[in-house]
Amino acid sequence: MPFPAKLRATEMGYWLGKDVQGRGLMGLVVNAMLDYCFGELKLIRVSLHADVENIRLQRLAERLGFQKEGLERASWELRGEFRDNFGYAMLASDWQRLRETGLK
Repeated sequence: MPFPAKLRATEMGYWLGKDVQGRGLMGLVVNAMLDYCFGELKLIRVSLHADVENIRLQRLAERLGFQKEGLERASWELRGEFRDNFGYAMLASDWQRLRETGLK
């Protein structure tokens, strides 16, 4: 289903069990989702949020080409504690460039 013209962006979230981490699975899945978002859905922006202590998620986002946009202070609650996130985003133009240069 096509997105309305004014809604050409989405957020991505993911979680992977500890028993299957470190195998490259999430990178494959996120790449496939980005292909779908920018190719099939014709979105212009995909964003995600990474807890400031979740170094693995931050590294994956940066390795895949997401740009860190800034700190989102007290942006979500976990077990009664407000947590800070880093905001990341990728634009369709970033994705196209990564595909053309083979960097993804």
